[in-house]
Amino acid sequence: MSGALASMTGFGSGRAEVEAEGRRHTCDVEVRSVNGRHLKLSVRAPDELSPLAPRIEALAKAALSRGTVYLSLRRTVKGGIEGQLDEDSLRALHTKVSSLAASLDAPAPRLDVLCLAPGVFGEGSGSLEPELLWPSVEAAVESALAELVAMRATEGAGLGADLREITSELRREADAIEAAAPATI
Repeated sequence: MSGALASMTGFGSGRAEVEAEGRRHTCDVEVRSVNGRHLKLSVRAPDELSPLAPRIEALAKAALSRGTVYLSLRRTVKGGIEGQLDEDSLRALHTKVSSLAASLDAPAPRLDVLCLAPGVFGEGSGSLEPELLWPSVEAAVESALAELVAMRATEGAGLGADLREITSELRREADAIEAAAPATI
């Protein structure tokens, strides 16, 4: 067999961080591939990072040539406040819950609990410029793709060894049949 075999199935993950606007942004990437005749790429990313999708696809196309590939990007933020407090929503919710609590002779609602309600904190992280996150996104994608390519190569080497063993066994059987053929005539 000429050339190294590579499997089309595999998995890779990568993580990178960047400081931006006083917060630490962590980008996690998972990439999975399954058999496919051509390269079919599906990229899932948060809405605020969708402008980076063409560059992510270019990195994947440079590293892979075949298979159905699913790439998933997640971003988490630490430090500062994730999102913006919607004071009007919090006031309205507090008024409604306080009124209900009074009618039920229940204790007044706690603000920290009300802050967990949907709509009280709006998405404040979407305002971050995607370009500021590109270095960490790029590093995480490249790391995940390198891990995927390595896994595919390892699996391909195992498949190649299996095929060589099967081919050797078939040659031995064919030689035995050829040697026995004159005696059967």
